[in-house]
Amino acid sequence: ATKVYELIKSQKKSIEPEQEEKDKKKIEYLPIAPDTTKMAMSVQKRHNVYKIVLTGGPCAGKTTSIALIADRLRERGFKVLCVPEAATLVFGGGVTIDVTKMTPNENIKFHKTLANYIMNQEDRFIEFANLSDTPTVIICDRGVLDIQAYMEPEGWQALLDESGWNAVQLRDKRYDGIIHLVTAADGAVEYYNLANKARYESSPEVAVAVDKRLRASWYGHPQYYLIDNYNKTFQEKIQKAFEAVLRLVGVESSAPKYFDKYLIKKENNDDIFPALPEGLQVEVFTIEDTFLAPQKEKNVESKIRKRGQQGVYFYQLYTTSYPRDVDTGENDWKNDGVEVKKQITGRDYLDLYEMRDPTRITLKKVRRCFFWNGQFMFIDTFLNVKGGFSLLFVTKGEKIEDLKLPTTFQIEREVSNEKEYSSYELAKICNQNKSSSK
Repeated sequence: ATKVYELIKSQKKSIEPEQEEKDKKKIEYLPIAPDTTKMAMSVQKRHNVYKIVLTGGPCAGKTTSIALIADRLRERGFKVLCVPEAATLVFGGGVTIDVTKMTPNENIKFHKTLANYIMNQEDRFIEFANLSDTPTVIICDRGVLDIQAYMEPEGWQALLDESGWNAVQLRDKRYDGIIHLVTAADGAVEYYNLANKARYESSPEVAVAVDKRLRASWYGHPQYYLIDNYNKTFQEKIQKAFEAVLRLVGVESSAPKYFDKYLIKKENNDDIFPALPEGLQVEVFTIEDTFLAPQKEKNVESKIRKRGQQGVYFYQLYTTSYPRDVDTGENDWKNDGVEVKKQITGRDYLDLYEMRDPTRITLKKVRRCFFWNGQFMFIDTFLNVKGGFSLLFVTKGEKIEDLKLPTTFQIEREVSNEKEYSSYELAKICNQNKSSSK
């Protein structure tokens, strides 16, 4: 943490003294690499480039947000690279194609070319970022899955099949985080400015429809943040987007945790999964969380995650630091850790798995993500803890009574700050469902 702070001082000598102290406090609890072995430390060192997508419908504030987020990250010592929107470069470079008049075959060919252009551009920026050891954030103005929102499902699937691509891999393995800025046409229509509309949109109604298709393309990503227009000012919207970026790169800021969690009442039947309304579009994942052996730093906990969907697996290393010991008493426990999440390879995962904590089980759960009344939320159902139960996660600060949740399940109580419902506590051997070990 001290070295990071000295780097900031050397790059921004003109910063005000009180701002220096403020930034120092923000960084001093940055999670550090696990020190069980040198290998674990090297894993985190190799993954010091974060690639984040800013997406959303037209007139959502992407351009302004990217500029401000980049400046603020540079002030904190990060190198920032901004990947421009591919469609803007293509059409601005003289390509004149009316996609509305294309045949299905021409549409697939055009979007395949555009997808390759997007990924090629992103890959070159990754290479530029790897030229130095400075922690780097790559901000992408849209990502490859944005293309899906502008194609018919059959055309998109044909494109994937023809290219040998998998949508889950394109979504989860190429990007560390997705920040979706909702179009002003949805919730702030008075600010919707057609003078700056995207090439494909015209009316607010069409803009909202495209925005919802973009949500459907991206919301299955493990680090998906939806930034809506229910803010007092546009500046607040940008601030929320910036705070989401800070979470993704491990600088927590003064913002609270992004999600509140609620215990769902168990029904008197054999189905452990809370029922959801028929016809609701849901993304389903399997998740396995394995905690690593305790470290010298008593305020740090580390875990590895294996996340699967449709036979495709995604691996992450989580490191969370607290301003107190991890194993503090119940009365002193607070859910206020600073968490760094980084993608790792399957080989890294297997190596780190050998350093698992012998006093804890691998937590197994099923996650179901969905939108309800415009709000992103998800349900985790734990499979191998005593009794089995489910938790609902909703955006921090949302009043549960205002969300008008589905009537197919009932909430028992909020458990955001109850230690016994933290994954670290649930994974203790004493909480293992005896039947799961057979």
